[in-house]
Amino acid sequence: MKRLSLRAIAVNRRQTLAASTLQQYGSRFRGSLWEILNLKPQSPEGQQLFRHYLTIEKHLLLFLDNETVPPTNHFSEQALRWSVVFRKELYILEFGKRYTLGNG
Repeated sequence: MKRLSLRAIAVNRRQTLAASTLQQYGSRFRGSLWEILNLKPQSPEGQQLFRHYLTIEKHLLLFLDNETVPPTNHFSEQALRWSVVFRKELYILEFGKRYTLGNG
């Protein structure tokens, strides 16, 4: 699944491809996706992941059809990054105060 996703993202990043070529790649990737989804996992964790993929299957390659949908959530993660850094710094400051008070 990871290899399929990475290949689809790489194709999507190529700006010089014609629409018909993108359609052909999309059809090929959807066929590969169905081959993967036809595999039956044996472990409980694999079965749970399999069920999750079945519920989101129609959205996995949506970025190939719709140019406004980004292939990754990189921009969302970058938008949240400042709040995570702030929270970690606040925790370090608080932990440092407690550590100083506890040992002083």
